[in-house]
Amino acid sequence: MRKTRPARKRAAPLRKGKLKVDATRLALAALERIKGALRRKGHGDQLGAPVTMRELAARASYLGVSLPPSYTATVRAASRIGGPERLLSAAEMRAAFDDVISPRASRPDAERLAPFAKLGERSFACFDRAESSDTGELGVAEWVEGAIRGGASHFGEWLDAALASAVTFSDEGTWRTLWRESAAKARAGEIAPADAGRIQELIKVRRADLHAEATALDPEDSWALKVGDLTGEPEAADALGELEGLRQAGTVDPARAARVRAAILARFPGVAA
Repeated sequence: MRKTRPARKRAAPLRKGKLKVDATRLALAALERIKGALRRKGHGDQLGAPVTMRELAARASYLGVSLPPSYTATVRAASRIGGPERLLSAAEMRAAFDDVISPRASRPDAERLAPFAKLGERSFACFDRAESSDTGELGVAEWVEGAIRGGASHFGEWLDAALASAVTFSDEGTWRTLWRESAAKARAGEIAPADAGRIQELIKVRRADLHAEATALDPEDSWALKVGDLTGEPEAADALGELEGLRQAGTVDPARAARVRAAILARFPGVAA
């Protein structure tokens, strides 16, 4: 009689876990993007000098635990981050909690929250002492007029989300949304008009970068020299007409035609009217 072999158990497929992002690397990358944008616009002084070791020790003393590595690395590079979010000194951290948060916070929240950045008149980004990781990072929560909102899993993620959006968006629709949001927050008194202005300066710089990326032609493209030699709108209009004819004839592929058209209109925007 044939012995039947027991059925082999199929191994369960491995579940792909979420990739861990180094918090310090993320924070410094976001800071570098902001630095670049501000310096291109001539506002590099908005970043401020690095925080001193004595001030760092005072902030750690207030926090009651070691400062998160991503936060420490950032403030050792720049004491300010361009606005509207304003990093607080040790004295300001304590005052923000004692004067604004504590009177409206329950005891558990009072033990958890440590404000490190001012977001508006009565809103702060806070380290959450109850959310710590084995890497020394602390979770971030946003305290907005008594309500606690989830912020980020660590300072690097918060910085990347809170600030870098103004310098890393990749389409026209996004910059319009960011611009409207900054203006609305200024009108509502959530941020100062000067802070809204700084956000809009970042947006302008990023828009210029996007425009340059979109209109750049390969130097080897025969149209690059032709576009560079255009002397006025009549010639630009003629070039657009020629380009469209070539596109319809299939001589120039649509993607290349779109790049050339964008390059012509970048030099002579009036032709599009």
